Amino acid sequence: MAATIAATKLLRSLVLPVYSDLQFRLSWMLLPTRSRFYFLRIPGFSDLACGYPNCVEVETAQHIFLDCSRAAALWAVVMLDWTNFVDGSVTWTMICTLEEPHWAAGRVSSAEQLSLLWTITRCIVIHVIWTARNKHQFEDGPPLDPATAIYRVYSVFGAHFRALLRSSDQPGLGKNNYFIAITVFVYGNMYY
Repeated sequence: MAATIAATKLLRSLVLPVYSDLQFRLSWMLLPTRSRFYFLRIPGFSDLACGYPNCVEVETAQHIFLDCSRAAALWAVVMLDWTNFVDGSVTWTMICTLEEPHWAAGRVSSAEQLSLLWTITRCIVIHVIWTARNKHQFEDGPPLDPATAIYRVYSVFGAHFRALLRSSDQPGLGKNNYFIAITVFVYGNMYY
């Protein structure tokens, strides 16, 4: 429990409240997915199915954020930037419980800085997936398109990173750590 509280405090210092709140709700299984509301109607498979076209799986949190083909495609694009830093692929535990990925052997010395960047990235991807799902389900918006969603991920990541660099009230997370983190990420440990 203490580790969860510490992780939540760190999360709130790194990302805007809307992103940290979504991560909190996901971690505590508080998101209103279709599978959680089977009791509201006569249960039928189509009532519980994912809302995206051609997807007939039951809409659970794991399905929305990881297993759905649209979410999996977005994670695949995101992980292209992380292949030099992370061993393996994204798992449900990494998404849901704030677990860090297994860092590549040459990146362990930069784990603290990479962890900051990973936390920001994960929260943004989760928010992009959830927002696209809700717009599609409730506003007749288009389904999640990884090709366009990745631009939202990058632009929001850039905004969060710039805000962290401007911030001077981050105890223990000084500007130097953020400069090191982005240098490690961009240059792949060449200068660190």
